[in-house]
Amino acid sequence: MSSEQLKDIPPNVGIITIDSDDSDYEQIYKKISRSNVTELNNCHTLMYKLPENITSLSFSSTFNQSLLPSTLPKQLKILNLKRSNFNHPIRYGMIPNTLEKLYLDSSYDQPLEPGVLPSSLKHLFYYGNHNLKVGSLPPNLKVFEYYGDNFIIENEKGILPMTLESLIANILWLPAIKSLSNLKSLTLLYYGNSEAKIDLTLLPSSLTTLNVHTGHLISKMPTSIKQLNLFAERYDIEEIFKDRSEYKLEYLMVNANQYESLDNLKIKELDFAIDFGSNETNVINEIKKVPKGVEKLVIRHGISLSIKNIPSSVRCLEIQSLNSLIIEEEQSLPCTLQELIINDIDHKSFLNFISHTRTPNNLIFYLQGERIWLRRIDLNYYLFFSEEPKFISSMVHKSQIHNLLEYYMTYQVDYIPKWV
Repeated sequence: MSSEQLKDIPPNVGIITIDSDDSDYEQIYKKISRSNVTELNNCHTLMYKLPENITSLSFSSTFNQSLLPSTLPKQLKILNLKRSNFNHPIRYGMIPNTLEKLYLDSSYDQPLEPGVLPSSLKHLFYYGNHNLKVGSLPPNLKVFEYYGDNFIIENEKGILPMTLESLIANILWLPAIKSLSNLKSLTLLYYGNSEAKIDLTLLPSSLTTLNVHTGHLISKMPTSIKQLNLFAERYDIEEIFKDRSEYKLEYLMVNANQYESLDNLKIKELDFAIDFGSNETNVINEIKKVPKGVEKLVIRHGISLSIKNIPSSVRCLEIQSLNSLIIEEEQSLPCTLQELIINDIDHKSFLNFISHTRTPNNLIFYLQGERIWLRRIDLNYYLFFSEEPKFISSMVHKSQIHNLLEYYMTYQVDYIPKWV
């Protein structure tokens, strides 16, 4: 929003984004201070006093000014420097003691000195490659997203607060992670040798979500795990799931190039993906077997599945495009399938598909980046609707779906909601 457009801010407006070419920041800040706005985005400067009613603040990509005591609003809860160029030391008293979330970009190459971050902080996003010290992380931190390549050998000195519930960190932090008794979600990254061993016995027993994108898994998977992203380079399925009856997985993602039998594993949602950056020469293009009991099945880009191999237990099928499905003559989707999600459609192929194939009652697809629902009412009619802010709803005969899609695509080109 520019200062020329900004006269009086309506009372129902809670978020303001500043135009990159605007320069009348003082006037904008004054008007925001007299409004109900609590979120200010794309801020360019701290030359003028920021409105005290702001609780969420993000900066522009060019921002790189020092923070000073009392510069930031006293009630600030979210400070987002993720896309800025900010690279100045943060010192004690610069950040208000109300802050709960702090996002620092990769441009921020400063150490986190002990005691400078307020004890109110719950969520921290940090790239820095400086050594963490005792007190660098606030004592009540719950979420720590760390994308640097520094590592911690052990946690005896209490560098990582015991309050952590979610952590993204280097694989080499594993010995320090084991003592985190409240940790529920862990994502392991590694910037180096993809053959690094990940000893699963070092995971805390409280863990329920595990994301592994590289490395060599060894030992037994904790039975507490419910959400598992198993995109590791190497693992022995028989080693990590020694007794499959012990596991009840709500979600499992596997690399289709390294797919092994998942029979007798209880999996609610199964997600097949391919690592296109892998050096594997034997790329699997078709999934031959899906374990029984899966309720939601996701087939990502580059993978195909014959509809004859879809178990009757599957209620929801999500595919990249219609090319993901192999449909032979006189075959149709299982009658037990209730929902089909298509992430990328060619609307002509889509129309041919729904005309010649039995489809589930709920179809969800994306058209020009917008999510669309097509819900069957009876043999001939569908309910068509999209999401806000570009909402359209209509009851349509199956013979008119083509015209409706054409209209929607045309309608979206220059559509701007009147309240923007």
